[in-house]
Amino acid sequence: MKKQFIVVVLQFFLLNISVFSQDFWEILPFPDNQNISTLKIDSAGEIFVGTVTGYQDNGIFRSDNDGLTWEMMLNTRNFQIFAMSINPNGNIFVGTGDGFYPFLASFDNGLSWDTIPVPFSSGFGEIAFYGQDTVLVGTGAYNGAIVLSTPDLGISWDTLFLTENHTSEYVADIAISSNGDIAIGLGCHLPDMGGLYRSTNGGAEWEFLGLFNRMVENLEYNAQGDLIIGVRGGFDGSGGIYAIYHDNPYQIVECLEGPNVNGLALNSQGHIYAGIGSPNGIIRSTNNGQTFELLDGGLPIGEMGSIENDNNDYIYALTDVGSHYIFRSINPTVTGVNKLPGYNKNYSLFIFPTPVSEVLQGKIKGKLSDGMYEFTISDISGRQIMEDRLSLFQNSFSLNVSFLPQGYYVFTIYSNELTCSAKLIKG
Repeated sequence: MKKQFIVVVLQFFLLNISVFSQDFWEILPFPDNQNISTLKIDSAGEIFVGTVTGYQDNGIFRSDNDGLTWEMMLNTRNFQIFAMSINPNGNIFVGTGDGFYPFLASFDNGLSWDTIPVPFSSGFGEIAFYGQDTVLVGTGAYNGAIVLSTPDLGISWDTLFLTENHTSEYVADIAISSNGDIAIGLGCHLPDMGGLYRSTNGGAEWEFLGLFNRMVENLEYNAQGDLIIGVRGGFDGSGGIYAIYHDNPYQIVECLEGPNVNGLALNSQGHIYAGIGSPNGIIRSTNNGQTFELLDGGLPIGEMGSIENDNNDYIYALTDVGSHYIFRSINPTVTGVNKLPGYNKNYSLFIFPTPVSEVLQGKIKGKLSDGMYEFTISDISGRQIMEDRLSLFQNSFSLNVSFLPQGYYVFTIYSNELTCSAKLIKG
């Protein structure tokens, strides 16, 4: 009976999605002898990839030219990369499959790496950041799922979360809201495990929210504080997308029942992108989970996996099983806020941090002469807020924007050679 119900739900889903006939995705070149496990994009737009390619050279690869070429920044030999995360300052943290040094960090854009000691020998499944200094790592320990926290890069560790006597349970994802709530999704391979937990006081106390016996493997908070949840099947039902909306923080709402969700990301407007299986592809919701559409133009046949969003609202996608394919949206997924129609890929503008409170840092990807350049700041309606000149040195600049009210803006820089823009979020 349950199988018949799932088939009916999937048929209903397929009848109510719009399929794009033109390509939405393009393929980025990557060495075809490497299988990709994880992909992250830093605030300057550089792409970092971790690999899991069996008993040969694995590691971290970097592209600083929009995915055209790649350089291996860390060679872990036959130790595979399980997790990677990049904090707002650009520091890179990596979890490997090696029990002797599972946690590595780079503070110089991947040029050198430090080993961070951990109190147990197990590869990490998830790495997240709480506040300015605290790093959270989640995995499966010998008797259950565990999240550890360190405020000082491994000098001291605290156990933030632990399940006991759940030997197949592991931390699949960690999400942190803008007000500091921590959500943890658990995966599992045996019955009577899994589900969703939340702490509203920095990890001192935890509450179980639901989805017991489900593999809760993807979590994302949007700007309003809604928690979007991706489920990859389980012993008590199929996969799907769920949500806890900020105006009813204890109710789990079923948005889409059926497909296994293997990856999840939100763009700056809160649009939901998910890599799914059955039906295979990538789906999008532009109305916070009320309806979904299938975006398969340019994708191969097969399940899609991890999804990532960059600061300019391009979406990146991997296949669910290890392969060397990287897919990226051909255009930014937010129009009118990111790069303008005259955007030239040879000259990319990246601004960070995001959001910014006082000093904005900027970097032009592409060679420009040092000197003074005109810029404007406009609100998202197109109304110009500021026009002035800035000094560009070695393709980088700094600008004090503390005078701006909180909100979304468009930052544009001009020269005889280019006009390029990027989204500016003032916090």
